[in-house]
Amino acid sequence: MRIIRLPFRAITLILVIYFWWLGVGNGLYIGASSGYMTNWGGGLRYLTNWVLILNLLVAVNAVMNEHLERTPFNFIIPATLSMNFVVIALYWGLRIIDKSYLDVNTEDWSTFEWLWDFYLHWGMSILLLIELFFFNKSSSKTISSYFTLMVIFFSYIFWIELIIMPNNDEPCGNYTCGFPYPFLNEMELSDRNIFYFGVWVLGTVSFVLARVILWASKKVIMKELTE
Repeated sequence: MRIIRLPFRAITLILVIYFWWLGVGNGLYIGASSGYMTNWGGGLRYLTNWVLILNLLVAVNAVMNEHLERTPFNFIIPATLSMNFVVIALYWGLRIIDKSYLDVNTEDWSTFEWLWDFYLHWGMSILLLIELFFFNKSSSKTISSYFTLMVIFFSYIFWIELIIMPNNDEPCGNYTCGFPYPFLNEMELSDRNIFYFGVWVLGTVSFVLARVILWASKKVIMKELTE
């Protein structure tokens, strides 16, 4: 199993670092402070890139697990899996309803852009599930895992409401300017609160699903170890 696990974890880490650099790391705050970037906050305006960072931490944790008995990021694994599910549901749901909600225009996309989009909104989750079902043996408490998920969830809401929206002038909608996703600028605060509540419900359901998957993955791993 090790002969498969090591290359898989290495490839997973290289991929997530590469796409993190393209979407988040490349001139993030240096560019923003110098006026190089159009929008303040760079790639961190988007929830998908927050989840990309979580996947990066999990990938680093997996590589560290090859050499250490205890690794620092086990506690974020359930929250990371949950947030992957949330991003997939929101992205594809809103995109199917109306691409303009997310300002997605695929008409002139290159093959690489299609691959990038697939990685962010399917690939990360697939690789994480493979890691959990075949290689990862860690565990975490349900309450602390859910608390971690809620910290991430509310941190992003406060981030876009109190920092990103006030510091950006576009895109604009009927009620506000500056939210990274155009549909949020078409909502009043009361409507956004209803939307955030719906996402919280989605996140909670995703967390339950993630815990079931993690429980099932441990059963699979333990069975392989005893055979």
